[in-house]
Amino acid sequence: MIHILRSEIEGLSLFNNKKVIFDLVTEKNVTEEDVVNGNVKRIDELIDKLNTIALVGSNATGKTTQLRLIKMVISIFLSLDSLNDFENLADQFEDTFRFTNYFYNAKTLYKVESSVEKTATGDFAFTEETIYSKKIYPSHKKSELFSFDLTKRGQQELLRRSSLPSEMKAFLRDDDTIFSTVVRKIMNNKVQDIVIDEIDMTNKNKLTTKDTIPVEYIKYFDPSIESIRILSKDAPSEKTNVEVTFKNDSAIQVPLIELSNYLSSGTIKGINLFIDIEKTLKNGGYLIIDEIENHLHKSIIMNIIQMFANTLNKNGATLIFSTHYSEIIDMVPRTDMIYVATKEGNLIQLKKMSQVLGEEDRNDKKKSEVLLSGKLDNTPTYKDLKRVRSKLRSSISETASENNGGASK
Repeated sequence: MIHILRSEIEGLSLFNNKKVIFDLVTEKNVTEEDVVNGNVKRIDELIDKLNTIALVGSNATGKTTQLRLIKMVISIFLSLDSLNDFENLADQFEDTFRFTNYFYNAKTLYKVESSVEKTATGDFAFTEETIYSKKIYPSHKKSELFSFDLTKRGQQELLRRSSLPSEMKAFLRDDDTIFSTVVRKIMNNKVQDIVIDEIDMTNKNKLTTKDTIPVEYIKYFDPSIESIRILSKDAPSEKTNVEVTFKNDSAIQVPLIELSNYLSSGTIKGINLFIDIEKTLKNGGYLIIDEIENHLHKSIIMNIIQMFANTLNKNGATLIFSTHYSEIIDMVPRTDMIYVATKEGNLIQLKKMSQVLGEEDRNDKKKSEVLLSGKLDNTPTYKDLKRVRSKLRSSISETASENNGGASK
């Protein structure tokens, strides 16, 4: 298993300093309870990987964009998708940009530096890449985990794109990473798609599977349903029928595309999520959910978060989600699991809650209270609210005046 530990992206048009850093390792002290309870996955004596990452912020602070960037990085460098599979993100980048990613496997840390440009045709292409490796020894300091010094023992430059043999270059596309050589070797060429995302499913009430749906998942969301059976699995979705059996033994057959007329949006989205959770926990992958609160009750969200912060998550799967609601953040056990998205002028800024709070990071304060206090600049100010109220009063007064004037004519 290869784990991504950190991603740095430079050359982002809409981000503060044109850069964003996304960490998946712990920053604060880790207790044995954190490890036993599954809040973190200890993948090395020096490395504790976070099993849950939350992005919180008000509207228009770039949360969805950040989720798409995370998916892009994991998909390109671990699932070995191509750069141009993500052309929908082209507007986020300047003409040249850069990834610096850190990966871990079997006592070895890999640093992958990748320079990318937009070509004349608007496509993405790697212009240079370098892979460094570092053996992790017990004598290393955790604070120096991401520091590389090639003069030290166990550290070396492994591969450089511009120095590849011509026979390798002949088979390497401009939009494919050279890190694929490392991934394929570690995975014995059994590369799999380890990213499942619900980013574009926020407002879609459609069942996304044609496999057998476990009755346990169905009854969790709607106890009145005994089973949901997909008929004609090989047919296109628009021609697929579904049989729904209810508790009173009555059954109906309906087109798959009309299922939302009989099941709530929360039930459909919940079933989709549980199927995705099962896949993610099995392969130790990454599940990315935008606006986790959409259609789901607070208690269900808590249960989903606990599935990843639990001994059930023995393969070190990672849940990454965004939310508008500060109270959901109280369900996340550590502040270094939380990123707060804000805007400075027109530029997006992403900071770990633990970094922003510093010495004020205390367990006796609810995370939601800190967020709502305005300390992290992620909520509308009282001045903004006063302006809204003033506008509403003005608009209502004008309407009342017009109505009174109309009545007197």
